[in-house]
Amino acid sequence: MTDEEMLNVVAALEPEAYANPIFHAFKRPPGRLGRIFGGPSFGGIYNKLDSLERRGLLRSELSAETFSERGNRPRRYYFLTDNGRQLRLQRP
Repeated sequence: MTDEEMLNVVAALEPEAYANPIFHAFKRPPGRLGRIFGGPSFGGIYNKLDSLERRGLLRSELSAETFSERGNRPRRYYFLTDNGRQLRLQRP
């Protein structure tokens, strides 16, 4: 998963870009090699999101609402910054 792929996925999912739909956007369809080449793990997703946020290409916000399926914790939503949008436009 490249920086550009992650920025494209976050842009496509905004304003609902949080870890679970981002993870599912990268999942490969199940098949013979699905378990081996099934896409990045949640840890890989979080590492890439954190890296892009530290570099100023993404920003995140915690939701005001909590969710019972998350143990009554808020979701962290991700958004492209102006720098992230510019980078997407520069690269085909």
